[in-house]
Amino acid sequence: MGWFTKKRQLVTTPPVMAELLHRICAVEDQAQATPETYDLPLAFHERFRAKVFLYREAMVLRNLVLQAKKEPLLHQTQLEYERIVFPNSPETPSGAARLQEMKAAMADLGTLVDPDKDKKLTWCRQWFQAIGYDEPDPVSLAIFLAFFADHYVAVHDSVKAMVK
Repeated sequence: MGWFTKKRQLVTTPPVMAELLHRICAVEDQAQATPETYDLPLAFHERFRAKVFLYREAMVLRNLVLQAKKEPLLHQTQLEYERIVFPNSPETPSGAARLQEMKAAMADLGTLVDPDKDKKLTWCRQWFQAIGYDEPDPVSLAIFLAFFADHYVAVHDSVKAMVK
């Protein structure tokens, strides 16, 4: 190492970083992550909350996977995060189902953040349709899109800031 190069390191331990990312980026509620924001009928609240939670967890994992490819220091944090979001082994039926669910959410998020894809409101409408609700209001869809886009950037920046 040269005189003027700084050794890069994690700001804290991988288990602490994984727990913080999960708690702050996936578990903590935000106003835009509630079904009340979109005036969803009560019958859809549980499915909405479950899917938002899944996608927020997938967003963190996707960011960790992508950034760990560029910054190997994040690999251990990725493994710790996987221990949190995959409590059951993929060898079990529930673990295998959870893994497939997470992979599908991560792939779907990849479509959302792909700059070449221009049908973002369609993505949002399909997201709602997957929970059984058809949201035709473009304003509600735009608010939902802004929530996911803002959250994605916040997660990306949070993961990036963990290496100094």
